[in-house]
Amino acid sequence: MLWNVSARQILACYGNDLQVFIRQHLNPLKKWGKTTVPESERLQSMSRNRSEQIVRMWDQIRENLPHWLWVQRSVTISGTMSRDRCWPKGSVLLIDVSCHSVGKSRTETRKVLPPMEFSQIQANFERATTEIGRVLIGQDELVEATLVALFCEGHVLIEGAPGLGKTLLVNTLSRIVGCPFRRIQFTPDLMPSDITGHSVFDLQERKFTFNPGPLFTSLLLADEINRAPAKTQSALLEAMQERQVTVDGIVYPLTPPFITIATQNPLEQEGTYPLPEAQLDRFMFKLLVDYPSAEQEALILENYIKGHDHRRLETYELHPVLSSEDIVNIQRTVVSVIVEPAIVAYITAIVGKTRSWGAVEIGASPRASVSILLAARALAACRGRNFVTPDDVKQLAPWVLRHRLRLNPEAEIEGITVDRVILDVLDAVEAPQP
Repeated sequence: MLWNVSARQILACYGNDLQVFIRQHLNPLKKWGKTTVPESERLQSMSRNRSEQIVRMWDQIRENLPHWLWVQRSVTISGTMSRDRCWPKGSVLLIDVSCHSVGKSRTETRKVLPPMEFSQIQANFERATTEIGRVLIGQDELVEATLVALFCEGHVLIEGAPGLGKTLLVNTLSRIVGCPFRRIQFTPDLMPSDITGHSVFDLQERKFTFNPGPLFTSLLLADEINRAPAKTQSALLEAMQERQVTVDGIVYPLTPPFITIATQNPLEQEGTYPLPEAQLDRFMFKLLVDYPSAEQEALILENYIKGHDHRRLETYELHPVLSSEDIVNIQRTVVSVIVEPAIVAYITAIVGKTRSWGAVEIGASPRASVSILLAARALAACRGRNFVTPDDVKQLAPWVLRHRLRLNPEAEIEGITVDRVILDVLDAVEAPQP
């Protein structure tokens, strides 16, 4: 079943009568019947005010949609036809729409799969970690946490010394999941338009055309993010939080899946711009990369002896495990993972404890609780379960909380670390019993 409707068609057919539209087209969908949108002529020209009216009306419609509809909105006020569609969860659809993507008209066909079984999610997760482990040796926790963040639409901040495989992880992950990959090397002179894209005047067409920047990808590596100025960091923040890019007043949505994996070097601080707390809080995880053991480093050297080269990943003969559609399907499936009230109380108790802990000056915000909840559901699905356990929360807590806590000066002088505080908080909060 396909239900495809644009904001222009709504306005052309029904004007401002929102209730008529809901009664004739949204209510029949509750019976899983076939509903089609009446044909209407496209409006040839629309003023800016009229376009804004359409956007407001479409927002009203989204607020009245039943919770079981999955909705994706892409409305611009540039005067071009944009894509607005929604369909019931679990439907197998073939979508054939004419749309505008970053200023270019195209037609796409995309298959929306039914929810994936949890056993299949576990199998795909294990296959992905195995394939990545053939290239990135000795960083199992880093690989696992990155995949969990990808499955719950979270962003990752990786901190570690140079040469430990941060860039290699993202490059390998892009081949395993079959998603586009772009890398941005942040520098002090990097401007927002360098990452978002810019409009260029076409002399032949006599109009401005938008050239998308490296933000328009699925896997984005923001290398040494703390070297970029604040204005460029704010442009990245919009893409991370809103999944969209605004250029010249026009909003360009990013195609899912989209994840930002940022890195920063803790050893060198000269010429850097420390990330503000508001931007740090947007990262779901902060992961620490440590040196491999002697045995693991020997395996890295053996790979080179066998002819494998990290600079040429084709020598590893990696096999794709997932596709972009599979990742989006997993992201929709993990929402159905069961979270018992006892687990919710456990999460809130942990986060609340950080706000009253003696060594902590600033505790975690409610966004930390939300991040633990979302990540716990994804981790449970990766374990093949449809429910969250306290062990899932304990494993995720250091990843989620270590960049959200600020210790007081006395604790720092005594040499207390954030990870030590998190472990003490977990020991102080009693886990729910099964």
